[in-house]
Amino acid sequence: MEEVCYREFVRRRPFSDWTVPRHSLARGARSRAGLLRTLGSDTVLEGLPRQLQVVSTCLLSRRRQVHCTGHLADAVAASCRLPILFPPIPTDDGRLLIDGGVLDNLPVDVLLERDEGPVVAVNISMSGGSGRSGSRTGRPRTPALGDTLFRTMMIGAGGAVQAAHERGAVVVTPAANGVGLLEFHQFDVMVRAGREAARALLESGLLTGTSTTPGEMSPEPSPPPVVSTEHA
Repeated sequence: MEEVCYREFVRRRPFSDWTVPRHSLARGARSRAGLLRTLGSDTVLEGLPRQLQVVSTCLLSRRRQVHCTGHLADAVAASCRLPILFPPIPTDDGRLLIDGGVLDNLPVDVLLERDEGPVVAVNISMSGGSGRSGSRTGRPRTPALGDTLFRTMMIGAGGAVQAAHERGAVVVTPAANGVGLLEFHQFDVMVRAGREAARALLESGLLTGTSTTPGEMSPEPSPPPVVSTEHA
């Protein structure tokens, strides 16, 4: 998995097929080709060994779209179609699809419909989930284009983590370590952060209900906490 991600995101740079800004900054052809190479052109969601649901947003209806059937590459392409960076994807049934995070960055409810065990949501935050960005003083640096797009999308998603808690999910927020949205050359940094977050979750006992720390998951229903691994 790491080798595939490194090859597609770092070496092939799928978001860098820039174009004259009319519909978007990039054409999206590279990312589409990468998805077809990795996922296959004939792979369908309903044919996967494990059930997968992918979320996008329709610009026209302004509603969340949950993809449960159809080609896997098409669903994933729609779910990562960052507005402005990529053009929306038109469909034959009259929809214009963009990144699902515009409306719902942690769509845990589509998994909680089935009672099959604990749901772990991975929250990607530019601040690593610390909530300390407002305490900084002095002139902030101007973020890169990808960071600006991501932060703009996340303005309306401030309650996503709390909503996921209320629905019964465990939320894991890996340390951002200053890595921007399109900085795929720091792939190794984020892989380590993800592993540290997963290790912290397993050691916390939240998934087995053995945690004894006050406020954490217990047999009685209570909002699960955020497991964060950001370093000071």
